[in-house]
Amino acid sequence: MRGAAHVIADARAFDAVVRNVLQNAVVHGGAHTVDVHVEPGDHRDRVRLTLVDDGRGVEPEVFESLGRPFARGNHTSGSGVGLFVCSQLTLRMNGVLRFLNQPADGRGFGVVLELPGTR
Repeated sequence: MRGAAHVIADARAFDAVVRNVLQNAVVHGGAHTVDVHVEPGDHRDRVRLTLVDDGRGVEPEVFESLGRPFARGNHTSGSGVGLFVCSQLTLRMNGVLRFLNQPADGRGFGVVLELPGTR
């Protein structure tokens, strides 16, 4: 990926969201790699960051509840509060957080983070 993006966000909140997603990929998903893609968002003044890991993904019956308090992805998951906090922080930064289950070859987990900014 070439180029740069300017994201308008609270630095500490942005850091917390990205760190939580990366930590979840490794600790709970067993991921070895996480690909990060940066592109323009759905609107001119938005930037989309897509983080996709090569881990186990989330069971389909649990996927729809992710981002809600205490929703757990699998037996190795923590309390389920982390993705809820990420969702709330993203909303406070005027952003949107979405989840992608098994986005590549039936494996892995992805997070799409769309925030104000320019690319």
